[in-house]
Amino acid sequence: MMCLYSHAYLGLYWQREKEAKIEEALNCDPVDIAALRMLATTLGGLVHSRLRKRVWPKLAGVSVFHVPPYKGVPLSDHKDKAQVLLDVNRCGKRIPKCE
Repeated sequence: MMCLYSHAYLGLYWQREKEAKIEEALNCDPVDIAALRMLATTLGGLVHSRLRKRVWPKLAGVSVFHVPPYKGVPLSDHKDKAQVLLDVNRCGKRIPKCE
């Protein structure tokens, strides 16, 4: 039992260390993009959604404060909407129901 506990402890320790490294890279001025790329591509990725939401805009080079308005085709008018709905309904029938 000690072995399982020690692995769980090491996993939690590893996760906290990686979170700290990601936070450190985010808090640099300017943000350390190279470090974020390296951390994102190593074991465990960006650890959890809270960090992913903060890191991905930096990696993509977009501002979350100045999002341009959508100027594309409204989804309700898209030429492939009917086909997509047919495909989704057909695929949904193949998924087994949980019981």
